[in-house]
Amino acid sequence: MKQPADLGGAVTRHALMGLIVTALIALGAALIAAVVTRDSGRDSATPVAAALEPVPEGPVVRLTEGDPQWSELSLPANLPEPLPQPCDAGLNVVVTLADGTRHAFGPCERPRVIELLRADLLSVTRNEALRVIVAPGCARLVLSDWFDNGRVDRLYRRVCYEGALDLLPEGWEDPAGMEGAIRRALCAWALCKEHVAVPKMTGSA
Repeated sequence: MKQPADLGGAVTRHALMGLIVTALIALGAALIAAVVTRDSGRDSATPVAAALEPVPEGPVVRLTEGDPQWSELSLPANLPEPLPQPCDAGLNVVVTLADGTRHAFGPCERPRVIELLRADLLSVTRNEALRVIVAPGCARLVLSDWFDNGRVDRLYRRVCYEGALDLLPEGWEDPAGMEGAIRRALCAWALCKEHVAVPKMTGSA
């Protein structure tokens, strides 16, 4: 005689499988949400790469976020508009943002702030440690600039400001505000962590 099917067991197994599938879907959704939350916390306009790209062709020099000298590059806090180009061959300075957008400056004419980034990248290609080779000389220029009128009026490479701060004596009292002026000027660069008003500066070094 044929035995009746165990409908109760089949229903239980079906319900169990449904719970497992539901749990897996919920887990996947949670993981996706965590990734989205992590990525959304990052400014899409944050520079993640800087490169020298010869035009029309040639070897490319590229530094990316995480490179030992990345945090010392003169990356502008706000990228300027590219300049009109009087030629079609030369060297582009290319800044890539976190969202993948590429901003190319050159190949002949570049805004002043981009020229300072170009100088940094060229120093890196010559195996020059920016803090060791570049900073000591231009740091004194930053201090001289401040002594001239109590302001840092000219625009310098990022490591110049950091080098100038390194020259200040530890525990030195600064009633005239030299250190504050240098730190405000340093915020012209994207990697500065301070959110302060940046004075308009001209010139370069």
